[in-house]
Formats: sequence, structure tokens, C-alpha cells
Amino acid sequence: MHANARLNGWGRRLIVERHMSGMPLSYVADQLGVSRQTASKWWQRFLADPDGVWWADRSSRPQSCPHQILTGVEERIVALRTDNKWGPWRIGRTVGVSSATVRRVLKDQGMNRLRFLAPPTGQIIRYERDRPGELVHIDTKKFGRIPDGGGRFTLGEAGYRTGERIRAKVGYIHVHAAIDDHSRVAYVGVFNDATAVSCAQFLTDTINYFAAHGIRIDTIMTDNARAYTGKLFTSTRTDNNIDHILTRPYQPQTNDKVERFHRTLKTEWSHANPYTNETQRTPALDTWLNYYNTARHHTATEGPPLQRVNNQPD
Repeated sequence: MHANARLNGWGRRLIVERHMSGMPLSYVADQLGVSRQTASKWWQRFLADPDGVWWADRSSRPQSCPHQILTGVEERIVALRTDNKWGPWRIGRTVGVSSATVRRVLKDQGMNRLRFLAPPTGQIIRYERDRPGELVHIDTKKFGRIPDGGGRFTLGEAGYRTGERIRAKVGYIHVHAAIDDHSRVAYVGVFNDATAVSCAQFLTDTINYFAAHGIRIDTIMTDNARAYTGKLFTSTRTDNNIDHILTRPYQPQTNDKVERFHRTLKTEWSHANPYTNETQRTPALDTWLNYYNTARHHTATEGPPLQRVNNQPD
């Protein structure tokens, strides 16, 4: 019985009983407080199946869906994409459906980008190390400082872009981020720059943060910036017996996990609230980072990142 039903099973059977006794449906409907159409609906249900459970609710799912793609067609679309690496237009012409339908199927299957498929096998690629600390991705991202009084999210575009504000150079903060390849545990630090000193200090802070959660870092991955390849950063890394992998030049997608984490930072921390100054936004990072690691559900790990660390076999 659905929550908004005006009649229960007894009331529906009462409609039939009273109508069969000679009472008009309009009178029965008035007595039970329902419309004439409702009373007629249950009477017709009774006539169609008098010996069945006609008074029970039926599923609201339509008996047919002309626009639903057939299972066999969907399987053929996936097979052509996997085996031949064809595009939506060519698959659609072969299977007999529109290219828009093919795109929808490929997106549902996680195959809408050819780069998601390994060339020899056609299987979806998933890069992930086997244990926490085996590889940690590190990178930095600049965020414009929030001037006193707030930025455009607080004041709006008209209030933000005044002559005085345009001339005032508030500068940037440099957010250094590290994320574990296996568990997605992350650590973030805010610095005034991305120099060798700041990068080396962030690496030390990251090592201590991960160690506090039982993770020893074996290898880090960074881009080719001088701050990461210079003597100070290298000595900090080698003193802690950490190997170093460099990304391919001009290929930021090589360090994709931390690049994607930057977008999460922007959406859920930096741009999440209308901060009125930088002293409001920066302290909020620690609260958000704790939420990210301990409570926020990560689709790649099917739970919070630290849960995956704590569930490791002994």
C-alpha cells in the first residue's frame, strides 16, 4: 500500500460490495471520500480479475518502453567498441541506432573515451598500486588570495571588479598536495610560494603526516619543476630513502590523481563558501582535509581513504 493511498484494501473491496448491492458508484465514492473515477477504477479492476488480488497496488513501471535499447544491441555496441575501437557514428550505422544512443551506452559502460581502453585488450584501464605508500603523487596549484571584504563569490562581479580592487595586487597562495595512489589518503599544505625550500618542507610534512597514519612512502611522483629536481628536495627525499619518478614533459595527465584532487580542492574547499578574507579560507582547509580522509566516500576506494589503510592485511 503506497503512502498516499486514500483507500486501503478493505475500502477498495467495500466499493465493490456496495456497488454490487445496487448502490450507484457516485454514491459509494461520496460515502468513502474518493472521486467517482477512483471508485470506477477499482470496480473495473474487480471485473477484470474477480478471483485475483485485484485490490492490491500495481507497479507504476510501464509495461513497455519503446525507447529502451535492447540488451543484445547494447552488448553488440560494447563489443564493437572493445574489438574495433570504432567511434559512435560508425557503431550506430552498423548496429542500426543513432550515434547519440551509442554515446549514451558507451558513457554508461565507462568506454566513452578511447584512452580509457588499453590498445591490445580493449579492457578498461585502472592504474593503482598494491599498497599504501608505494607511490605518492605530489604537485602544487596556485589559488588567488581573497582580499579583505571578500572575492567575487561574496561581492558579485560588479562589486568585486572595482578600480581600486583591480589595481590592488593581492597575489596567490600555493597549495601543495600529496595523494597516495592506493588508498587516496591526501595531505595538503598552504605556502606563499613553490620554491625549493617550500617543496622540501612540504615533503617533510607529508612524510610525517603519512607516518602518523602508518604509511611509509617508498616512491613519489612529481613534474619536472626545478624545485622538485634540485639539490634541496633531492637530499630531503634521499635522506628518507624515497625514490623519485618524473612525469613526461608537458603531460600533466601522467600525474592524474593529484591533478584530479586539485579540482576536488577547488570545488569542496576553495570555492565552497563565500569567504570574506584569506584568514577564513586557509584554516578551513584542515577541517576539510580531515573530512576527506576520514568520512568522505571516495568512489575509487568505496569508502573513506583512511578506511582502506586501516583495513590492510597484517
